Amino acid sequence: MNTRMTFHTAGDNSQGLLLGVQDILEKRGTPVPGWDAPSDALSRFRAAVAEALVELDHPDSLIPRTAEQLTGMMAGLGVLQQVIEQPDVEEVMVRNGHLLVERKGHIEAHGRVADDDYFLSLARRAADVGGRAMWGDRPFVLVDLPGGHRLTAMIPPLSIEGTAINVRVHRRKAFTLGDLTSLGAFAGENGHDNSRDTDAVATLLKSEGVDVPMPPLVAFLARAVYEGAASIIISGEFSSGKTTLLGALLRVVPEHHVLAVVETFRELKISHPYPARAVVPDILAKNGGLPPMREVVNVLYTRMRPDVIVFGEVVGDEAVPLLDAMNLGKRVLTTIHGGSAYGALLRLEMLAMGSGLPLAAIQERVAAGIDLVVHMARSGNHRYVSEVVMLNGYDPASKAYDLVPLYSADDGIQGQMAHLRSLWKEST
Repeated sequence: MNTRMTFHTAGDNSQGLLLGVQDILEKRGTPVPGWDAPSDALSRFRAAVAEALVELDHPDSLIPRTAEQLTGMMAGLGVLQQVIEQPDVEEVMVRNGHLLVERKGHIEAHGRVADDDYFLSLARRAADVGGRAMWGDRPFVLVDLPGGHRLTAMIPPLSIEGTAINVRVHRRKAFTLGDLTSLGAFAGENGHDNSRDTDAVATLLKSEGVDVPMPPLVAFLARAVYEGAASIIISGEFSSGKTTLLGALLRVVPEHHVLAVVETFRELKISHPYPARAVVPDILAKNGGLPPMREVVNVLYTRMRPDVIVFGEVVGDEAVPLLDAMNLGKRVLTTIHGGSAYGALLRLEMLAMGSGLPLAAIQERVAAGIDLVVHMARSGNHRYVSEVVMLNGYDPASKAYDLVPLYSADDGIQGQMAHLRSLWKEST
């Protein structure tokens, strides 16, 4: 595949053309439409850009295409807009004017594409459009972009090597368990099924059009979610496929199970027809723009009668309300960063300790609330389930969780159906 970048670089005349058009539009008082502007507003702006190109003596035959490109650059993410719109791009990074692109698990360096001042302005505009500020004592920002993309930026003096930007490109496709099976997510590091047992619960997935042979691991996880049998934490490092797996598992939550979802970023693709869904950005909650996460979660699980509560990701204040919900008998599905299944439990402990609860109380809640930890790993562009463990309690004397390994990508399934039977006994 030809991966040559087609955006405008600092080494040609395109950046000067962009600046010339911007200068003309500013003099005319033509406002730049926001990212969520309707199509007619974008069309009017594109026409204004075309008029500016005529004034700059741009070749007539090139004006329509150039106007389209410049409109995307000014109304979106500037020179990055063309990159994030490419279907196989996963992450776009800027470091002091230099562009890095992650594509299919590999990092490509594409050189310097604009001056750092350009990206400083772009980062500040992204912050403004996202309703955030990036000045003074807050020289960084996290912003949800239209289309589900997520932008993180740091500027000087915090970033000492110029403006640093990361754009996590939101997957346009909602993956099913069948899709992930075909991609080898349940078949080990090399994408090969190591298990010998062919038992499956494919019939549970027929309603979403998935009709492929299901290895036991898929059957195991699908049944646990379908029957509301377990609270599950999906762990993994950055970009290991945690949210993708969670979204696929949520597709098998039955319609008659009441679903509540709370996120700090709207990232999950929810197929359930009747979710109660709340998005509580960290910054707005902490600065008084919205109720704090704990208050929102308390309303969800004590007043809105959910059978299942989904936390998009545990990154901070939601750790304690998550444990509260689990210990009130609610089934919880969530993701968390961690280097292993055990490491995920340690991270959850650390996040919950920010509430002031003693460690012993946190460990008791963790052990009582969590049933399964599913750990995702990544090898190049291949994302797969690395291990699954069942949490059977905590021993204060040995200061250790009782973890029962159910699955290892190296060893395949080891009697997992017998282990899970006790978890869904009541529902069967």
